[in-house]
Formats: sequence, structure tokens, C-alpha cells
Amino acid sequence: MQPYSPLTSPRISILMIAKNEAHQIANAISSAQQIAAEIIVVDTGSSDGTIEVARSLGASVSQFEWDNNFSNARNFALNHCTGDWVLSLDCDEVFDISRKDMEVLASACRDAAKVGYSIPILNLLSDGCWREHHSLRLFRNHKSIFYTNPIHESVAYSIAESYPPNAIGNITFPILHFGYASGKNSEKLLRNLDLLGEWIKEDPQNPYALFKFGCTIKALDPSAAKRVLRQSLALVCATGGSSVHPFFNELLEVLSDCPA
Repeated sequence: MQPYSPLTSPRISILMIAKNEAHQIANAISSAQQIAAEIIVVDTGSSDGTIEVARSLGASVSQFEWDNNFSNARNFALNHCTGDWVLSLDCDEVFDISRKDMEVLASACRDAAKVGYSIPILNLLSDGCWREHHSLRLFRNHKSIFYTNPIHESVAYSIAESYPPNAIGNITFPILHFGYASGKNSEKLLRNLDLLGEWIKEDPQNPYALFKFGCTIKALDPSAAKRVLRQSLALVCATGGSSVHPFFNELLEVLSDCPA
């Protein structure tokens, strides 16, 4: 098999949104350059040189007026992607792929039966330990695939509406996430709580919103988190279970990790 090359294999667009990430965006971009046909960065209001750093590394940068909705920003970026596939990467992440893994990636992108892949996310915690979860980050660049949810945005629901469950595969090489180990995590936590609270006010019966709200408050109040997660589970079970809600298994895992 030929080694992966953006010139000979299905083209991959790297999709990123950023605000004041000049201190770390270079690591994220550099980690993905070896597989990228293009790197699309959408800036939502930086004042620290993020745009200049991204452009200096060859990224195409557009600006988007922030409207408190991550899906809107992601979909704006998605509209600028021209690759066959899209890999979503955050500025505090690094895509950890070896040369051998690049051959596996090329084969995965040529599988006509798949429209997306779940990728392990290894989260570095403040105590130096790593915690893993999985996220649908690699997907075909089709009009039927787009982001939903104002926060914790995902393409999973749009894929579930248009494709069978076996259209999603798994790859083993991870994305390394360093955001939880940074000093800014508390700021993001408070921002997320505000956005999730507004989302639940607008849509109180949304099981995914409740799930993410429970995950977010878990570090602050595990008992309250468990109550919210149980509400989410009840709604999931009442509205189709795992066949409808892609996060079902992750919800069970988080619930089992809550103290009794």
C-alpha cells in the first residue's frame, strides 16, 4: 500500500475554530499537516495573534462573528472545506498518528461503506493521568453531514438521520487533548455551564443537553450530576435508546463512574 499522501489519497480537510489560541494552535496545526490537503481555521474574535500564527503555518483563515453557538461556527468552517473528508481538531489538541497509521487512515478513507469514524480522545488531567473517551471527528464532506447543538457540537445526529449505524467505524490512533491540564479549564467550565443552562431552558426535554450538563457539573457536584444524568437516561430510553441516540453508551459509562 502507498503511504498516505494528500495528493494521492482521499483529501482530508482539517477543521478548526479558534479564539485567542496563539500559544498553542501551532502544535495542533503542525500535528495534522502530514495528512492535511488543507487546514481551515475559523477565528471567532482573537486579539492575540492567533490568525497570524495560523496563516504562517499555511492555514486558510476566515473570521466569524461569535453568536454563542459552536455549531454555527463549525458549519461556517465546514462550508470552506473542499476535501473528501473532514477531521475536526481543537486548538488544545494534537493528532497523534505514525507513518504506519497513515496507511491505515488512507484505507479507512477509501472504504465506501463508511461515512465517519470515531477516534479515541486521550485527555490529560491536572493530576497527570490520562482519561479516554471517543468522539466522531473524521467524516465525509457531504451536505447531509453537519453540526448540531449550540455547545458540544457534533455531526453524529445528522449522520444518524441519513445513514445506518454501521456507516460509522473506529480508528485506533488518538487525538491528545491537553485542555483539562491548563489553567484555563475553570474559565471554560463556567462558560460551558452558562451555554448549557441556556440550551436546557430552550429545550428542557433534550437528553443530549442534559447529558452534557451532567458531565459538566460532575466535577463540581457529583450528586447533582447523577440526578441530571438519570433524567437524560430516562429521556433516552423513552425516545428510542441507543438506536437513536449516539451517546447512549457514553452516558452509561459516565453514570457508572458517579459515586453511589
